[in-house]
Amino acid sequence: MAILKFLWTAILGGVIVIVPIALAAAGIVKGVAIARDVLTPIADRLPETLHFRTLVALALVLAVCFAAGVLLRTAIGRAAARAADKGLFERIPGYTLYRTLSRRIGGQQGQEMAVAAVKMDDHELLAFVMERFPDGRCAIFVPSSPTPAVGSMLVVPGERVRVLDIPMKQAIGCLSQWGVGASAALSGAPARTTGA
Repeated sequence: MAILKFLWTAILGGVIVIVPIALAAAGIVKGVAIARDVLTPIADRLPETLHFRTLVALALVLAVCFAAGVLLRTAIGRAAARAADKGLFERIPGYTLYRTLSRRIGGQQGQEMAVAAVKMDDHELLAFVMERFPDGRCAIFVPSSPTPAVGSMLVVPGERVRVLDIPMKQAIGCLSQWGVGASAALSGAPARTTGA
Protein backbone atom coordinates (compact mmCIF):
# COMPACT_ATOMS: atom_id res chain seq x y z
CA MET A 1 0.00 0.00 0.00
CA ALA A 2 2.86 2.38 0.82
CA ILE A 3 4.47 1.60 -2.54
CA LEU A 4 1.22 2.42 -4.37
CA LYS A 5 0.92 5.70 -2.48
CA PHE A 6 4.53 6.57 -3.34
CA LEU A 7 3.96 5.71 -7.02
CA TRP A 8 0.74 7.73 -7.13
CA THR A 9 2.28 10.83 -5.49
CA ALA A 10 5.39 10.59 -7.69
CA ILE A 11 3.31 10.34 -10.87
CA LEU A 12 0.98 13.15 -9.77
CA GLY A 13 3.94 15.34 -8.84
CA GLY A 14 5.51 14.68 -12.23
CA VAL A 15 2.26 15.57 -13.99
CA ILE A 16 1.99 18.80 -12.01
CA VAL A 17 5.49 19.80 -13.11
CA ILE A 18 5.39 18.53 -16.71
CA VAL A 19 1.88 19.63 -17.79
CA PRO A 20 2.56 23.43 -17.63
CA ILE A 21 5.85 22.95 -19.51
CA ALA A 22 4.12 20.78 -22.12
CA LEU A 23 1.30 23.32 -22.51
CA ALA A 24 3.81 26.16 -22.98
CA ALA A 25 5.74 24.10 -25.55
CA ALA A 26 2.52 23.16 -27.36
CA GLY A 27 1.50 26.83 -27.41
CA ILE A 28 4.83 27.84 -28.96
CA VAL A 29 4.63 25.04 -31.56
CA LYS A 30 1.05 26.04 -32.46
CA GLY A 31 2.06 29.71 -32.62
CA VAL A 32 4.94 28.85 -34.97
CA ALA A 33 2.58 26.80 -37.17
CA ILE A 34 0.10 29.68 -37.38
CA ALA A 35 2.89 32.18 -38.10
CA ARG A 36 4.25 29.88 -40.86
CA ASP A 37 0.81 29.75 -42.48
CA VAL A 38 0.52 33.54 -42.33
CA LEU A 39 4.02 33.96 -43.80
CA THR A 40 3.53 31.45 -46.65
CA PRO A 41 2.18 33.99 -49.22
CA ILE A 42 5.14 36.29 -48.47
CA ALA A 43 7.69 33.46 -48.50
CA ASP A 44 6.39 32.16 -51.83
CA ARG A 45 7.43 35.46 -53.46
CA LEU A 46 11.00 35.23 -52.12
CA PRO A 47 13.85 33.43 -53.89
CA GLU A 48 14.08 29.72 -53.01
CA THR A 49 17.30 30.23 -51.02
CA LEU A 50 15.57 32.68 -48.63
CA HIS A 51 12.78 30.34 -47.50
CA PHE A 52 13.35 30.08 -43.76
CA ARG A 53 9.68 30.03 -42.82
CA THR A 54 10.07 28.07 -39.58
CA LEU A 55 12.95 30.22 -38.36
CA VAL A 56 11.13 33.45 -39.23
CA ALA A 57 7.92 32.11 -37.63
CA LEU A 58 9.78 31.20 -34.45
CA ALA A 59 11.35 34.68 -34.35
CA LEU A 60 7.89 36.20 -34.83
CA VAL A 61 6.40 34.13 -31.96
CA LEU A 62 9.31 35.09 -29.68
CA ALA A 63 8.86 38.75 -30.65
CA VAL A 64 5.16 38.56 -29.74
CA CYS A 65 6.07 36.93 -26.40
CA PHE A 66 8.65 39.67 -25.77
CA ALA A 67 6.11 42.39 -26.60
CA ALA A 68 3.55 40.77 -24.26
CA GLY A 69 6.17 40.64 -21.49
CA VAL A 70 7.01 44.32 -21.97
CA LEU A 71 3.31 45.20 -22.04
CA LEU A 72 2.77 43.37 -18.73
CA ARG A 73 5.29 45.73 -17.11
CA THR A 74 3.08 48.75 -17.85
CA ALA A 75 0.16 49.89 -15.68
CA ILE A 76 -2.36 49.03 -18.40
CA GLY A 77 -0.79 45.59 -18.90
CA ARG A 78 -0.82 44.85 -15.16
CA ALA A 79 -4.49 45.91 -14.96
CA ALA A 80 -5.35 43.65 -17.91
CA ALA A 81 -3.43 40.74 -16.35
CA ARG A 82 -5.27 41.21 -13.02
CA ALA A 83 -8.61 41.27 -14.84
CA ALA A 84 -7.68 38.08 -16.74
CA ASP A 85 -6.56 36.45 -13.47
CA LYS A 86 -9.80 37.24 -11.68
CA GLY A 87 -12.17 36.61 -14.58
CA LEU A 88 -10.64 33.58 -16.26
CA PHE A 89 -7.41 32.02 -15.01
CA GLU A 90 -8.29 31.69 -11.31
CA ARG A 91 -11.17 29.42 -12.33
CA ILE A 92 -8.64 26.90 -13.66
CA PRO A 93 -7.78 24.37 -10.91
CA GLY A 94 -4.20 24.74 -9.70
CA TYR A 95 -3.54 28.03 -11.54
CA THR A 96 -3.26 30.14 -8.37
CA LEU A 97 -0.81 27.65 -6.84
CA TYR A 98 1.37 27.66 -9.98
CA ARG A 99 1.29 31.45 -10.25
CA THR A 100 2.28 31.91 -6.61
CA LEU A 101 4.97 29.23 -6.78
CA SER A 102 6.51 30.71 -9.93
CA ARG A 103 6.54 34.20 -8.40
CA ARG A 104 8.13 33.02 -5.16
CA ILE A 105 10.69 30.78 -6.89
CA GLY A 106 11.46 33.72 -9.17
CA GLY A 107 12.42 35.76 -6.11
CA GLN A 108 9.30 37.88 -5.55
CA GLN A 109 8.55 38.20 -1.86
CA GLY A 110 5.17 38.22 -0.20
CA GLN A 111 3.22 36.83 2.71
CA GLU A 112 1.49 34.31 0.49
CA MET A 113 3.22 30.95 0.65
CA ALA A 114 5.86 32.04 3.15
CA VAL A 115 8.04 29.12 4.23
CA ALA A 116 7.37 28.14 7.85
CA ALA A 117 8.12 25.55 10.51
CA VAL A 118 4.88 24.36 12.11
CA LYS A 119 4.94 22.83 15.61
CA MET A 120 2.81 19.69 15.81
CA ASP A 121 2.94 17.85 19.17
CA ASP A 122 6.59 16.79 19.58
CA HIS A 123 7.76 17.51 16.01
CA GLU A 124 7.92 20.28 13.41
CA LEU A 125 6.74 20.26 9.80
CA LEU A 126 8.13 22.27 6.91
CA ALA A 127 5.11 24.03 5.40
CA PHE A 128 3.90 27.04 3.43
CA VAL A 129 1.59 29.67 4.92
CA MET A 130 -1.29 30.03 2.46
CA GLU A 131 -3.51 32.45 4.37
CA ARG A 132 -3.78 34.17 7.74
CA PHE A 133 -7.22 34.41 9.34
CA PRO A 134 -8.41 37.48 11.29
CA ASP A 135 -8.54 35.36 14.49
CA GLY A 136 -4.80 34.51 14.18
CA ARG A 137 -5.11 31.00 12.75
CA CYS A 138 -3.22 30.06 9.61
CA ALA A 139 -4.12 27.92 6.63
CA ILE A 140 -0.97 25.98 5.82
CA PHE A 141 0.02 23.63 3.04
CA VAL A 142 2.16 20.71 4.24
CA PRO A 143 3.97 19.34 1.17
CA SER A 144 4.79 15.69 0.69
CA SER A 145 8.37 14.51 0.27
CA PRO A 146 9.86 13.95 -2.30
CA THR A 147 6.92 15.44 -4.25
CA PRO A 148 6.32 18.91 -2.76
CA ALA A 149 3.51 19.77 -5.20
CA VAL A 150 1.33 17.19 -3.40
CA GLY A 151 0.38 17.46 0.26
CA SER A 152 -2.25 18.40 2.82
CA MET A 153 -3.95 21.62 3.83
CA LEU A 154 -4.35 22.27 7.58
CA VAL A 155 -5.69 25.11 9.69
CA VAL A 156 -3.55 25.64 12.80
CA PRO A 157 -3.26 28.25 15.57
CA GLY A 158 -0.91 31.08 14.56
CA GLU A 159 1.35 30.55 17.59
CA ARG A 160 2.41 27.18 16.16
CA VAL A 161 3.68 28.79 12.96
CA ARG A 162 7.25 30.12 12.78
CA VAL A 163 8.01 31.86 9.47
CA LEU A 164 11.51 31.00 8.22
CA ASP A 165 13.84 33.42 6.50
CA ILE A 166 14.72 31.12 3.61
CA PRO A 167 13.81 31.20 -0.07
CA MET A 168 11.06 28.90 -1.29
CA LYS A 169 13.53 27.27 -3.67
CA GLN A 170 15.57 26.06 -0.65
CA ALA A 171 12.48 24.58 1.05
CA ILE A 172 11.39 22.79 -2.12
CA GLY A 173 14.94 21.47 -2.60
CA CYS A 174 14.96 20.09 0.95
CA LEU A 175 11.60 18.38 0.44
CA SER A 176 12.61 16.99 -2.96
CA GLN A 177 15.73 15.43 -1.43
CA TRP A 178 13.89 13.60 1.38
CA GLY A 179 14.97 16.10 4.04
CA VAL A 180 18.59 16.75 3.09
CA GLY A 181 19.23 20.32 4.23
CA ALA A 182 16.46 20.28 6.85
CA SER A 183 18.80 21.55 9.59
CA ALA A 184 19.59 24.73 7.67
CA ALA A 185 15.99 25.13 6.49
CA LEU A 186 14.41 24.79 9.94
CA SER A 187 16.99 27.12 11.51
CA GLY A 188 15.93 29.72 8.95
CA ALA A 189 19.42 29.91 7.45
CA PRO A 190 19.91 30.17 3.69
CA ALA A 191 21.63 27.08 2.28
CA ARG A 192 25.36 27.30 1.58
CA THR A 193 26.94 25.95 -1.53
CA THR A 194 29.35 23.08 -1.09
CA GLY A 195 32.23 25.29 -2.24
CA ALA A 196 31.61 27.89 0.50
